Amino acid sequence: MTALNVIQRDNEIMVMTDGLGVQIAGPPKPIQKVGLLAHVPAVVAVRGNMALARNFAAFDELSPGGTFEDFVDFVPAFLEMFVPQVEAAQKQPKLKLSNEIHVCGYSALRDRLEHYFITTGTEYQPFGREPYQMYLETERSTASPMPSEDARTAAKCRYVDADAFDPADHGIKLMEAQRLTYPEYIGLFVQVSRVTRHGVSSQVIHRWPDRIGERISHDPNCLL
Repeated sequence: MTALNVIQRDNEIMVMTDGLGVQIAGPPKPIQKVGLLAHVPAVVAVRGNMALARNFAAFDELSPGGTFEDFVDFVPAFLEMFVPQVEAAQKQPKLKLSNEIHVCGYSALRDRLEHYFITTGTEYQPFGREPYQMYLETERSTASPMPSEDARTAAKCRYVDADAFDPADHGIKLMEAQRLTYPEYIGLFVQVSRVTRHGVSSQVIHRWPDRIGERISHDPNCLL
């Protein structure tokens, strides 16, 4: 589980993720769930196998002249190659990976910022989304997972328009509500990654008082 929220404005796309890595075998660990492609420019956020974020970031090295349009074409083919290899190498061969990837970047060809979604699983088929297909997102704000009403109230979270969204205020409260809803899977820190027409940036804007190996705090007042 990953808190993964995307806010799209005319001049930037913001991707907000948490930093708690939950492993199938082994203790949780801090992890970065985004890959930054500086020259494309693009930000890739992953829910699932976090090695994908690092592998996608290598596109800058593999295709030094690559554009955002090239990267959008690259992602489905890469996933179709990568996922079966990882499944074949697993100690639990019956375990099927399901990954959700959000690709946000600037298309010079269309002169606009774009947000694409792709999944390697079948859970979105009831919504008309097939595995390994890229879908252009038109919603200006997407929040996943959706927090419960009780958690939203406790975290003083309220939904605002994308243009009014402040990651240091609305964003942290949204992710606190997500964390309260899924306390075993969301935590450690809040990372905000941005992509504009001119490049990418990323920073940690909030840290929770979590310690690996200890139960995550449920205190809604631990907001910076």
